[in-house]
Amino acid sequence: PESHEGKGIHVFAFAEKGKPLQLPGPKIRVPEGTEIKARIHNKLNAPLIVFGFISKPAMHADSISIAPGETFETNFKTGASGTYFYRAYASDSLENGLPYFNDSQLYGAFIVDPVNIKLDPKERVIMIGIWNDTLNGVADGGEELVLNGMTWPYTERLTYKQDEKVNWRVINASKQVHPMHLHGFFYEIKSKGNLYHDSIYQKEDYRKVVTELLRPGESISMQWIPERPGNWLFHCHTLVHITPGS
Repeated sequence: PESHEGKGIHVFAFAEKGKPLQLPGPKIRVPEGTEIKARIHNKLNAPLIVFGFISKPAMHADSISIAPGETFETNFKTGASGTYFYRAYASDSLENGLPYFNDSQLYGAFIVDPVNIKLDPKERVIMIGIWNDTLNGVADGGEELVLNGMTWPYTERLTYKQDEKVNWRVINASKQVHPMHLHGFFYEIKSKGNLYHDSIYQKEDYRKVVTELLRPGESISMQWIPERPGNWLFHCHTLVHITPGS
């Protein structure tokens, strides 16, 4: 769907007012304790059910229902630092409460940074999404998987110097599980969370892995070091998500 060849796929998407639609949706990134004032306008022909606009941590699944043509205004403080996201759906096409069809790409990162800590300007936020035209998914050939709105070979190339510390945040905004695997190196899990809370580990508690399972709605922050030169891959290790037929 990123090229001009063949048939396109029509999906719903978020946009900032006066700016084009984008996948993922606009990233919200603010320091801990920031007061958020948001206006969400629904231009679709169906009610928009939105999640994630709430102080963190939260003990329950919040939801905002916005009627077609209506605008919802909210005001809250971010709460605890961590890797979060917001999401929405606008149809009855759900699997376990999560969208899979044309409203499956309604999501965006919501990062809350700790105060008085120097941030890595090269840190990347990677969001995983899936679109299906049926619940059978790849069995009927109707599945598209994206990292930050792109599929291979259109996904972003990241270039680093040898022995440079690399920081990523990975958010599974899809309805499927993904064992995320890094070629060539171990990586350390610095935190693991979801839409409503994030467990940030002390350095001595970091877990060193080559593959970390992300369930629907889960997120991690991770760090790794490219100790030797080469061309390396980071991908989901579910077989049907990496084979050419899918």
